[in-house]
Amino acid sequence: MTATDPQPDVMVVEDDPVVLDELVVSLRRAGLACVAAHDAWEALEQIQRGIRPTVMVCDIRMPELDGLELVQRLSRLEATERPEVIFVSGHAGFDEAVAAMRLGARDLLTKPIDLRRLIQIIKEIRLEPAAPTAVPTPPPAEPDDAPALPPEEMPLKVLRDLRRLRRLRIQHLPAGLVPEASWEILLDLYSCESKGIKISVTSLAVATGAPMTSALRRIQELESSGFIDRLPDGFDRRRATLRLTPQGRTAVETFARAYLARDTA
Repeated sequence: MTATDPQPDVMVVEDDPVVLDELVVSLRRAGLACVAAHDAWEALEQIQRGIRPTVMVCDIRMPELDGLELVQRLSRLEATERPEVIFVSGHAGFDEAVAAMRLGARDLLTKPIDLRRLIQIIKEIRLEPAAPTAVPTPPPAEPDDAPALPPEEMPLKVLRDLRRLRRLRIQHLPAGLVPEASWEILLDLYSCESKGIKISVTSLAVATGAPMTSALRRIQELESSGFIDRLPDGFDRRRATLRLTPQGRTAVETFARAYLARDTA
């Protein structure tokens, strides 16, 4: 395949030839245009030739160059050319799961892979509208005579801002919720929803970077307080996605407006 050919829906990157063949055959049977790469180096070679899959299904643990390093290298591409990544692993640890989510992975599936779930995720991604290319707006030029903050006052201003931010966080959440952890969850969920991304309970918990039990406890508290809803997956009863309730969305947007309108003194 060359850059002039129609671009594939999926590139599968997997060093186990048996798993690779099974995935490619299954995805093609589901009507998806699919190309294979036997390791991360072969995937990079195809990308360099101009192959631009919509989705990359990538094993995490591979010899020489692993899946996390591969995705880090793909970050050099323009945002509109980077594939959405679904990681797969037979034995991913917690640290790897956190790293995967921080790299922007859409999901992390464990082996043996639930092929029906994988195909569903890929087809959902294909149906998403392409994000418009943003035209950066240069920041307004500051006047030459704008007063500079004296160095000795900078720490005090930072402390004032941090205290003000803490007060705002507490103000817009009911008593009993942990502000920092709860806001991380609400803001991550708001960010995902603004991009049209569905996020599972496990993925959101991992993305917080907190211990899994603590993150799941915060999610449960936010759900009990009416800030988020849990939606069961129609294909997998063990899996559920999360969404903001109107109350949760209002809380985030009110907090954002209050922060932007804060006193700069």
